[in-house]
Amino acid sequence: METYSPRQILGALALEVPRYYLALNRPGKWKTICNRKEVLDVAPDHRGFRRRGKWVSKLHGCSVFPHLGRLLMRRALQEWPIELAQNPPRQGKPDLTFVIPFRGEDRLPLLKMTVQSILAQRGVAVECLVVEQSREPVVAGLPPTVIHLHLPCPDDEDGWHKSWAFNEGVRKAQSQIVVCHDADILAPCDYGKEICRYIRDEGREFVHLQRFLFRLDETNTRRLVSTGRVSDCAPEEVWQNWLGGTIAIRKEAFFRIGGYDEQFVDWGGEDNEFYDRCDVLNKYDFEYLPFIHLWHDPQSTKFSEVRAKNLELMEELLRIPAEERIRKLTQAK
Repeated sequence: METYSPRQILGALALEVPRYYLALNRPGKWKTICNRKEVLDVAPDHRGFRRRGKWVSKLHGCSVFPHLGRLLMRRALQEWPIELAQNPPRQGKPDLTFVIPFRGEDRLPLLKMTVQSILAQRGVAVECLVVEQSREPVVAGLPPTVIHLHLPCPDDEDGWHKSWAFNEGVRKAQSQIVVCHDADILAPCDYGKEICRYIRDEGREFVHLQRFLFRLDETNTRRLVSTGRVSDCAPEEVWQNWLGGTIAIRKEAFFRIGGYDEQFVDWGGEDNEFYDRCDVLNKYDFEYLPFIHLWHDPQSTKFSEVRAKNLELMEELLRIPAEERIRKLTQAK
């Protein structure tokens, strides 16, 4: 946990707290909360908001006063609840496919909770596809409706090839709408319906609807895994403009822009680079949905030379026009 000086605390008390309480006490206005110097653009349909700025930011008020994060998460989940289910209702052909790359036996409880939030989707038929990328399979105990693909990367069984796992999973998806989703992100139960609103009904090719990512600490994550009660949780941090975690895209458009770049191995950079290429698509990226990020030990490569090299690769690629990157990726596949 960060510590704050008396001056920072007084500043947040005077400048942040009144804005929070004003927004939290007006229906639907929780989505407009941001840091003091940030600007939000409003969607043409007035449903979502987009923070100006390229990179992720953390809500300062919620960090200084954690009870603001609890109140914000409570308000958001009242409007967009997160539920857990072991099996979806009887369904026909799926409206959309969630593709979840996975690795690591210690992460299995988080994967199971993530899958349960996906199986609880309302108003749409969902296919859930877990791509386990490891030398030996460890995934067990998933609901029978979940498709488990054990696909160790042929080039490097020990590395974490998230981009490769996404590409392989999307190829096997039965539906024409795919959701690239991390194995530690709980989704609201109307997420799939909102995706279909824009992609199936309005003809969009790409949507990003994640307004806030509520990151739980270890204690709250263990409590949630143990009890299954989302209402008992409190976030440690609240983030906005988180470009990873979950995105939805037409399957055809996914491959038209080259899929995920498999040059990225281990941790970092692949989500930002892929998201940047999605700018060429007919997209809706005004955000209004809450998601929960479950705690886990940091990846061994998160603070290493490997991550630094991935971020260097990302910055190098982002200097190349998206159209040129797309051309190279599609020609190579």
